[in-house]
Amino acid sequence: MTEEPEDFEEPIDSLTSSMFRQIRCPKMDALTIFIPEGQEPPPEVEKMLDEVGLQRWFPEEKGNLVKCPNVLESYDEKLFTLEKDGWDHEHCDKCGGTIEPEELCWKADKGNSVFLFCNRCYQKLK
Repeated sequence: MTEEPEDFEEPIDSLTSSMFRQIRCPKMDALTIFIPEGQEPPPEVEKMLDEVGLQRWFPEEKGNLVKCPNVLESYDEKLFTLEKDGWDHEHCDKCGGTIEPEELCWKADKGNSVFLFCNRCYQKLK
């Protein structure tokens, strides 16, 4: 096990209110694929999920339905199904609460990371 340096700081802990801008939580189309129980996603699916960055796994009978927001210019229609408005909420990166579509929330970019805070968590930063 590696030890973290004493001055190590989680990226979320280094955010300040001045780094955020207020946005409306978007509602987006989702790309979906069924991954059978006991199987890993095929390499081309894994690559695309990694490229998108966000994904949600929903347990279903005999496997999982995997959803990711449709943020890519193109996708393999043989692998993925487009679900209209299927990416229908976000989660606050601080408390984990749900942020509904069109709800005002707060977004900060730090390095390659994007953070979303609900209004309550943003107010705690101020």
